[in-house]
Amino acid sequence: MVEEKNKKLEEKQQKETEEKKIESEKNFGEKLKIYLLAILVVLVIGFSIVSYMLYNIGERISKIQVSSDPFKVYLDSLQTVPLPEIRSVDIVLGNNKDYILYEFTDLQCPFCMRWELETYPAIYNDYIKTGKISFVVKHFPLFSIHPLANVSAQYLGCIAKYYGSEKAKAFESIVYENFTEWQKGNATQYFNKYVESLGLDVNKIENCVNTSEVYKDILNDYYETTQVYRFSGTPSFLIAAKLDKLKYENVKQVENILNQLRRYGLDYQILLSNDTQYLLIGFSGALPYEYFDQLFKALNI
Repeated sequence: MVEEKNKKLEEKQQKETEEKKIESEKNFGEKLKIYLLAILVVLVIGFSIVSYMLYNIGERISKIQVSSDPFKVYLDSLQTVPLPEIRSVDIVLGNNKDYILYEFTDLQCPFCMRWELETYPAIYNDYIKTGKISFVVKHFPLFSIHPLANVSAQYLGCIAKYYGSEKAKAFESIVYENFTEWQKGNATQYFNKYVESLGLDVNKIENCVNTSEVYKDILNDYYETTQVYRFSGTPSFLIAAKLDKLKYENVKQVENILNQLRRYGLDYQILLSNDTQYLLIGFSGALPYEYFDQLFKALNI
């Protein structure tokens, strides 16, 4: 009896041992699956991270390669502004679209007068008349310091509107040639005399001035000059040069020439047109012909 009980007890213990062994093997299998799954997840995550890093590195290398062109890097650093708007009151000489010289002027400005009489004739003969550049005169009347800036700008604007740029430029030249005369007495009387000397209808121009017909356009020129290009004195200039005519070396030459201005307390700005077609070079001062000539040559004109 005892032996039989012992035998049954042994069988029971053996059975329990086998069951524990099976359970243990089963648990091990489950743990192994979890472990392998965890390794797989880590590998997937690791692969994703490495792929992302490689992609970013590739993007950076690509950008570095794209930005390796110093001219492009330089242009990307420039402030963008619109080209000056041409209005009916402005003077436009020439039709060259690659190079345009803009002058922002005040007819009562003595420095504008000096530039007109001493520098402009050579620029006209060498660059405007030959078609190498176009020339645009825009209004920048300094109302606060020149009491006749407004009326003189309106006379010029009215002539440009009704008789075109050639006649307007001729009137401007007469005004500068007789600079002291019309500022001594009744300016409008002298302006009417200059208008008549050009064979124009005095009554038509006088009526245009008296009704302030062109004043809004002159004011728009003024605000454009001060708010967009930040000029504060006259004469001021903006050279627009088509980018497809330039290389980076040209721009560096231009900068070297412009830096000469700082010796005289003057400054400059280099901008990019909104359409990214033109490099815009702005500066002020009644500078001599030789200075403009240096800039034009550096720009491949």
